[in-house]
Amino acid sequence: VYGPAPQSEEPPEGVDRLFAKVHAGDWLDPAEAEQRLKREIMFDPDLWIVEIEDREGRIFVDLTA
Repeated sequence: VYGPAPQSEEPPEGVDRLFAKVHAGDWLDPAEAEQRLKREIMFDPDLWIVEIEDREGRIFVDLTA
């Protein structure tokens, strides 16, 4: 689960927005992800959730360092 990076992080040229992992581990249990998303929706009902599945496990968003 990734969310917007803090706005103090300046994205590199050509990148519109940076994202950051919002959980500590390398992998998140699907039930935990579902609970996290429910809390986020309660906080911001206009939230966009994008699910990306890739056989190689690649991440298709720009991440903070």
